[in-house]
Amino acid sequence: VGGTRFEGPEFVEQLTRFRKVDRPKSLDRDTWAKSIGLIDGQIRFVQITAKMSLLTNRGSTIKQNVLETLENFLDQRAKDAPRGMKHILHSVPFDWVWLVTSLGLVEGLFVGFAICFPVAFFVLLVATRNIVVAFMAILNLAFIVGCVLGYCYLAGWYLGAGECVAGIIVIGLAVDYVLHLGHVY
Repeated sequence: VGGTRFEGPEFVEQLTRFRKVDRPKSLDRDTWAKSIGLIDGQIRFVQITAKMSLLTNRGSTIKQNVLETLENFLDQRAKDAPRGMKHILHSVPFDWVWLVTSLGLVEGLFVGFAICFPVAFFVLLVATRNIVVAFMAILNLAFIVGCVLGYCYLAGWYLGAGECVAGIIVIGLAVDYVLHLGHVY
């Protein structure tokens, strides 16, 4: 209170009074009772709520960087904390839960690229028996995919779940178009 430092039983007594009397201004609660866990006169947990500047549904690489920064921050706090306060648990928004799936979809998109171009080239080479046509068709395929995903990049979109699914569809449609055009030629 007013810069006073409390220790031991006096601290627990003041904290007990504080959690019953004061009302949190930033939380939708009447008291601090759910945020400060006192059990049998001992502090068992303290909940600290924080807001982040991360916008919802950002790209997975942005979310991953923010999550790593948060975890590094919490690891440092736990390392510097007194004994008995070294266990820091953080609850996470939906974006963190979806992050692993999002990263998997982005990886799948690039694996799709790595598979699609060589296989399409081989199929065109076999179907047309002409390396120039096969090469030009693959170049066309690369331009189609590059234009669509390049637009996404220039528009400021990040590779999230929707963009990855759309990218895979673009690859499929572009391969279909290019294979038929190359075969007919």
